[in-house]
Amino acid sequence: MQDPNEDTEWNDILRQKGIIPEKEKSEYKKGEEELLELLEEASANVQKAKEGKVGNTCGGIYCS
Repeated sequence: MQDPNEDTEWNDILRQKGIIPEKEKSEYKKGEEELLELLEEASANVQKAKEGKVGNTCGGIYCS
């Protein structure tokens, strides 16, 4: 039997059919996805600030 974690077209087909489990994401990949989510959130916050929808904040405390 092949290594189920090997990245092959055949294993991809077996995963789609539910014959072998999905590959576990590496810690690096998980961290990369978390970083992308944080960047998207920060970008959305910057856009809201540019549109005037967010007040000024200083470390979580509202500033005048």
